[in-house]
Amino acid sequence: MHYTKTYHLPQWEKSDRIMMEDFNAAMAGIESGIEKTDRDAAGYAAQVQANAAALAGKAQAAADAAMDAAQAAQQTADNAYCPGNVPYTVGSYAGNGTEVLIDLGYQPRLIIITGQELAGEVNFVRGIIVAVPGMLPFAVSFKKNGFSVKNPDGIYTPKLNISGESYGYIAFR
Repeated sequence: MHYTKTYHLPQWEKSDRIMMEDFNAAMAGIESGIEKTDRDAAGYAAQVQANAAALAGKAQAAADAAMDAAQAAQQTADNAYCPGNVPYTVGSYAGNGTEVLIDLGYQPRLIIITGQELAGEVNFVRGIIVAVPGMLPFAVSFKKNGFSVKNPDGIYTPKLNISGESYGYIAFR
């Protein structure tokens, strides 16, 4: 009798006498091999499931972190450009002929001031001045919490603080 090379299963020839022990041993070997394959496959499947569960947990944690970051970014964007948080202040003042102090709650970096004149139903711009810190100190003084305006002496124009006149401004943070 000959046997297979890999699994040592009997290979009978015509002249061999088939013995029950040989047949039973071959079937027992096959049964044992199938059982080992089942155990190995079950162990491999359990390991794959455990790995998949761990990866799913990591993926969910990453998705949760991404969602939290997106919500935080949206909240930041919502807060950055809301009516109470704009990068400028628009206002007006009435001239008093001496010095007008405008309290903004911050020191501006740029101010645009316009003088206005009403002529019947029409509102004319009488002059525009743009100032940054250090520019035009004789007319606009930048303060810690705002700015002050006075009329420039001499021939300088536009006049920024004529008594009883209206002025508009926009001050940028």
